[in-house]
Amino acid sequence: MTEDGAVHAGCNVENASYGLTLCAERNAVATIVLANPDDRKIRLIAILSLDAAPCFPCEACRQVLHEFCCKEAIVLEASGTFGHYPFDTLLPYAFGSENL
Repeated sequence: MTEDGAVHAGCNVENASYGLTLCAERNAVATIVLANPDDRKIRLIAILSLDAAPCFPCEACRQVLHEFCCKEAIVLEASGTFGHYPFDTLLPYAFGSENL
């Protein structure tokens, strides 16, 4: 969900060459970029995997989400409940354009 409340979905696109797999988080970011150039800051990301819980974003996705100002993540926990995480706890010491 972006700052303006727009909801964008993404899904994993698996590939036999694991490095070419497209993660749901980055797919969702791509839909945000295509949808509205003025609403690109992410307020909240919800991550759900019925096969693997908890399911946190990979490091590449964490970096991309950080660069789109993600503030909070909701993650399905192994217990079946949802955990709420301030995004900076998922990617401590992140770097961005201010570090270039």
